[in-house]
Amino acid sequence: MRLAVGLSILRLIVAPSMRLLDAGPLGHLFGTNMSLFARTLCLLFAQFSMLAMVSRLGDIPLAAHAILWQIWLLVSFGVDGFAHAAEVLVGNSLGAKDFSGARRLARRTLTWGLWIGATFGIIYAFWLVPIGSLFTENAPVLAAIGSATFLVALVQPINALAFVFDGILIGANDVAYLFRSMLIAAFGVFLPIALAAYYFDMGFRGVWLAYDGLMLGRFSTLMVRYRGDRWLCTFIRS
Repeated sequence: MRLAVGLSILRLIVAPSMRLLDAGPLGHLFGTNMSLFARTLCLLFAQFSMLAMVSRLGDIPLAAHAILWQIWLLVSFGVDGFAHAAEVLVGNSLGAKDFSGARRLARRTLTWGLWIGATFGIIYAFWLVPIGSLFTENAPVLAAIGSATFLVALVQPINALAFVFDGILIGANDVAYLFRSMLIAAFGVFLPIALAAYYFDMGFRGVWLAYDGLMLGRFSTLMVRYRGDRWLCTFIRS
């Protein structure tokens, strides 16, 4: 009797761990993580390239870039919560095969992201330099920040929507497309603009123009995917 009970308990303990080692689920998990990792590498390539370009322009552009980057991240952090919510809500809806519900939740989170991005865009358009003055009183640095006002403010709604699109497609487990989207944005849009900015000596604004190109590339390719229906089926196929 004791032997039977012991074997039963051992089976309950071992069986779930053995399922974790199934080649199918394990391979899918590895593929998902590799796609996300490769996507992140593409993003870091663009960000490190920006830093490398700015560092060659001198101390003042480098200081302005460091401040602008922190200001830019405010929108990313502000929208990130909605992106994470989209991951969970869209994933739950698709898991229940509620495709119309997934669309509805995606639209709602995109609407919130658009409002947040537009709000920050307006704030930056009028008060980017005053916000920068909270970090430094150096007049040349503030002048460099002010020179990029248009480039930073105008793209904020697109930046916010790109973040929410990320959350929606991660929730749908469409991460392979996310990687391809970032690959196109980084090497098909950002890199050519960055090289042109460097070659034509476009300076500080050229660097931020290249990063705007990255965001526009991400937004455009993700919007194309969202407008179709393939992302709704990726979760089930996986």
